[in-house]
Amino acid sequence: MSIVKRDGRVVPFDISRIYAAVEKAFWAERKKRAGDNLSREDLLAIEEITNRVAIKSAALANRGERLEVERIQDLVELTLMELGHHTVAKRYILYRAERGKARTIQNREGASIHMIDRRGNTVPLDLAWIHRMLMEACRGLEDRCLWRDLAEETVRGLYDNIKEEEILQAMILTARTWVEKEPAYTYVAARLMLSKIYQEALLIVPSIHETAAYHRAYFPIMCNTG
Repeated sequence: MSIVKRDGRVVPFDISRIYAAVEKAFWAERKKRAGDNLSREDLLAIEEITNRVAIKSAALANRGERLEVERIQDLVELTLMELGHHTVAKRYILYRAERGKARTIQNREGASIHMIDRRGNTVPLDLAWIHRMLMEACRGLEDRCLWRDLAEETVRGLYDNIKEEEILQAMILTARTWVEKEPAYTYVAARLMLSKIYQEALLIVPSIHETAAYHRAYFPIMCNTG
């Protein structure tokens, strides 16, 4: 089994790289330092996650799917969340960004595209954030809704110094235009709209696993402030 790297090179599938990346995420979450050891429970969890990702990757390869580095990393994120390691999954997302997951996008003239975040800072366009938002919106609908295609279509229409909230609006509009070809995109658009509401009300977009906790925490506050 082989995987395709971002530069197009085809290399053998190396399960040790998955183990090492997941291990780093656990180390970061547990705040370990040089000389410290992870618990036996964590080590068993890392082994289970690695093996599950390998099995899922083999299944995709057997179906003829092109195995790219990003696809493997997506499987790691999903497996972490499936097994309840939500905080470690966040660490892994940061690890992906550090390894160059959030690539700089260029416009047709070859100039880098930047975005203006909620704090008013101009930063490189965060492709990883776009991917995470669309993956979350398509969760449970993967057999009918393709988040990768949505991401490509969304990015195609972006411009330099676009505001973060405008990017989210672009995702919603893209999903809405695809409803004609697949009605299930109605749910994707609705979930993205809900994310936009969360962003405006809470200044963050909680994941599906955090939503209930945020509701409990903010409900009394909202009742008191009206």
